[in-house]
Amino acid sequence: MVTYEFDAQVVTVEEMQAAAGECEFQFRIHEPAAEERLKALRSEVENNRDLTDVVFGTLGPEAYQAIVRPNFRVDFLLLLFKYELLHAVKRI
Repeated sequence: MVTYEFDAQVVTVEEMQAAAGECEFQFRIHEPAAEERLKALRSEVENNRDLTDVVFGTLGPEAYQAIVRPNFRVDFLLLLFKYELLHAVKRI
């Protein structure tokens, strides 16, 4: 199992099960720089024709959603870490 930590002053992350066993992440951004990093991550995913494991959506101002295939969850968490939206990813 892999867990993660985030700075709630910067971003709030909520993870839940979506349809067909997929993982749904909802993000509420609290800092403009974090929103730019999330948009950069989204652009990387959407511009990669080989990467079809993540679908992004916008829920409202400063609120975003990502639907992730279960077999890509850890890779997605590492992308969030790469873009400094998470500050720790741990295997327990």
